[in-house]
Amino acid sequence: MALAAVKKNGLALQRLSPSLKDDKKIVLAAVKQNGNAIIHASEHLSNDKDVAIAAVKQNGLVLEFLTTKLRDDKDVVLAAVKQDLEAIDQDGIVLEYASARLKNDKAVVMAAVKQNGASLEYVSTEYKNDKAVVVAAVKENGNALHYASKKLKSDKKVVMIAVNKSGLSLMDASPELKDDIDVVMAAIRQNGNALEYVSDRLKKDKDVVMTAVKQNEDAIVFCPDLVSRAEALIFASPELQKNTKVLVATNREKMDSVKNSSNVSSQSSNIISLNTRKRCANGYRKHPSIIGKCKKKSKKVIFSGSQSESGVYKLKKSLKRCPKGYKSLKTKGEDGRKRCVKN
Repeated sequence: MALAAVKKNGLALQRLSPSLKDDKKIVLAAVKQNGNAIIHASEHLSNDKDVAIAAVKQNGLVLEFLTTKLRDDKDVVLAAVKQDLEAIDQDGIVLEYASARLKNDKAVVMAAVKQNGASLEYVSTEYKNDKAVVVAAVKENGNALHYASKKLKSDKKVVMIAVNKSGLSLMDASPELKDDIDVVMAAIRQNGNALEYVSDRLKKDKDVVMTAVKQNEDAIVFCPDLVSRAEALIFASPELQKNTKVLVATNREKMDSVKNSSNVSSQSSNIISLNTRKRCANGYRKHPSIIGKCKKKSKKVIFSGSQSESGVYKLKKSLKRCPKGYKSLKTKGEDGRKRCVKN
């Protein structure tokens, strides 16, 4: 009966007796259904390598809750970074929770960036300057160029791969490559709004401007002068062609207002750009995989502490009690904080 229950809902493990929480067959079934169930296993089994691997294969982010020893185990970490987070609708970068030693292991690093290019943020400085690693990262997520070394941001081959994947990654290219016609054309063909990051010289190039606006009419707000915008309107929608703000904007202040309104309309309410201070607006947090973007915070229980996964919360060090509707786990996290789970 207990086995059937955890196969249906892994988190049902928390309601079982201590003896059943120490039954490897039951615990394995639970974590295979929901990796987060490992926090409810006995101390013995929560430190078991087989259980840990089964848990991270279901949800790589469970790596955060494993012991220091397991987060330094190459087999466990490889299983975690190879897990497809999109398949379980989760956010986050698994490599963040691996040990410092494994963040400097090339096999682990390559597996991580191939699965999620944004993992490049958490690799050692050595690998941020490793061309093979960075190429693998930008092939998966062009915006990973943001975390590459200065040297590789000036490498035309690397940057071309990045902008072909995500035109907006041009923002992180070196000034020289923002003035390279091959790189610029590749970027604006992928996303016309990349015109914002093009050099001043190429923003005056008619072919560049027309290509950008043809790909995305919103790029018209990045045209450098009224003449360019008027010419670019040929490729814009009838509605935009009648937009008087576009037609008469002759100073930067007016142009910025058009740009801002365009950005708001073109962004999903769930994903917005960083503000001018490079911070996310209230109710948003930095997007885990889209550099320079903010993602709307999920509507989960408001908690007076930092939130973790699936109903597991870590209290601030200054707090001693879990809030109503939650109970404390017997063991504290490695950072010394009390952890709470839903009743």
